[in-house]
Amino acid sequence: ILIFFGGYDKDNLTSKILKFLNFHKGKLNLYLLKMIKKKINKKISNNKIYYFKNSQYLNTLNKCNISITAGGLGLFDSIFMKKKVICIPRYNHQLINAKKIDRKGGINLLKVNDRDLEVKFKTIFKKIYKNKTYQKKITKIYDKILSKSKMNKTMKLIYNLYEKSIN
Repeated sequence: ILIFFGGYDKDNLTSKILKFLNFHKGKLNLYLLKMIKKKINKKISNNKIYYFKNSQYLNTLNKCNISITAGGLGLFDSIFMKKKVICIPRYNHQLINAKKIDRKGGINLLKVNDRDLEVKFKTIFKKIYKNKTYQKKITKIYDKILSKSKMNKTMKLIYNLYEKSIN
């Protein structure tokens, strides 16, 4: 499980999520960004915590089944790699992105200031953890959201604009 709220976790969501995941009876493998290691109390989690460098982000995400993220680029990386997503946006632009994807049924959206954030988080986690039917459902949704043919077309347009700008 990747827990990624970028390089600056102002709301200390990572620590909250680590505490929330203690309810799970089995040991989970949790992956956190190394730069927030100093902010994490070692006794906060009953699970196995691994730390990764920024340069290892995509490789780490690739080996995870679930991504718990804020809704910026990490959300789109998670969708592209077809991960189960619990999204907790911290900023308005992240919330806008997340709401659009949530309406399509592709992610599980929570709000950082929900009074019952812990209860909602645990309910969602139980629903998606090891649920293969859910994985198939979101894979179809993600394929519609991030069509590779549309991405290739967009990249060609960007490349053509770039070529024009340097000539």
